[in-house]
Amino acid sequence: MIVISKKRIQVIILFIMIGILTFTIQIGGVSDKTKEVNSNIDDEKIVVLDAGHGSPDERSGK
Repeated sequence: MIVISKKRIQVIILFIMIGILTFTIQIGGVSDKTKEVNSNIDDEKIVVLDAGHGSPDERSGK
């Protein structure tokens, strides 16, 4: 029977969490979701997402 102390379990969990965090950061930085759009392309449909919320900007003074 193998006995593992509470301190050793905490260290093992810490190393696993650091590994998961490192992997997540590394994979997250790889994907580039932006796409350069040419206005002469008629074959491909482009969806443009607007970040506006439907009301004018309060700081614009309008």
